[in-house]
Amino acid sequence: MAKRELLCVYPWMAISQESPGDHLRVCCWSKVNIKNIEKRSLEEIWNGSEYRYLRQKMLEGDIDKICKDTCPFVVNGKYVAKPDRINGISKEYIENKRLMWEEIESGKVVISSKPTYVKLYPTNRCNLGCIMCRQGNVKSEHIFDKMMNEIRGWFKYMDRIEFVGGEPLLSREVIEFIKEFGPAVYPDLKIHIITNGILLNKNVIDMMDGKFRSLSISIDGASKEVYESIRIGGKWEVLMKNMGYLAGKVRGKDVEVKILTVVMKRNIDDLFNIAVMTKNSGFSVGYQPISGIWHGQSIERRRDIIRAIRQLKKAQKYYPEGVYVNSAISDLSRKLDGGGSLLKKVFNKVLSIGGKWL
Repeated sequence: MAKRELLCVYPWMAISQESPGDHLRVCCWSKVNIKNIEKRSLEEIWNGSEYRYLRQKMLEGDIDKICKDTCPFVVNGKYVAKPDRINGISKEYIENKRLMWEEIESGKVVISSKPTYVKLYPTNRCNLGCIMCRQGNVKSEHIFDKMMNEIRGWFKYMDRIEFVGGEPLLSREVIEFIKEFGPAVYPDLKIHIITNGILLNKNVIDMMDGKFRSLSISIDGASKEVYESIRIGGKWEVLMKNMGYLAGKVRGKDVEVKILTVVMKRNIDDLFNIAVMTKNSGFSVGYQPISGIWHGQSIERRRDIIRAIRQLKKAQKYYPEGVYVNSAISDLSRKLDGGGSLLKKVFNKVLSIGGKWL
């Protein structure tokens, strides 16, 4: 049988609660909302009409109907190949992963394999009031509880469970889950959290030890002045203390820590400094543009976009192995120069010196 070339295999491996409310997606780049999740079990959703549609369109290569054009896979145009070897520890995990690839290669849209990656949105609450944040006050805890109860039977098949928000560390359920999680019971499953880092103190970091594969921390400035003017309520000294302890804790371990930086007017001239700070900590950094028009911080003017690109090029040259350029930034270039051809060349230059897409 000829090998299938697919742009992405997420429809066969992932379920994602990207935001509060009664809907899911396969990932944050998907155009297809999976609705009415309160009335259906995840088992029903997994082989429901939406997932069958996503798998069929991916098999046909009809990407425009299901994927946003800012998706890194779409932008890069790279295809996913079956790994030569399925790595894992538990028999259940390895057999499920092997079955997943067999079903992909067979072109199946109704599948027997289970998800290996689930993203959850435990709370919309946050301890900060960031100037660019667009989160509303939609309650989602009951949906999170429903999903957590249902996916426990999948843990033995999974390699990643991710918590986003809001601030996930404000969720008592998330803290209890981290505390009680036993790597010995589910050796292939690791936790990932996106956090603002303020609650990531010594006690929490120690509790996470050995249970995490990766951690993303939202930091938008390399100085107290810039950071606290963006992350309202955040304390620079607290953040730096937490980051210092975390850097020492993960050094030499197989744990990826990535700083996430929203590129906006307020921090354009600090973007390079963030790369310096990140490299000194041994972390990586991913830059992403602000989404929508928020508090006048959206980068829309040509001169602001060019300033940001210059900072990013400088950061990339300084730390090529650790700076990630979000594909959405290239979307800003389309607003300029009749579709952004000039700035697209600049971004291609960034990639040619080792740049990466977040």
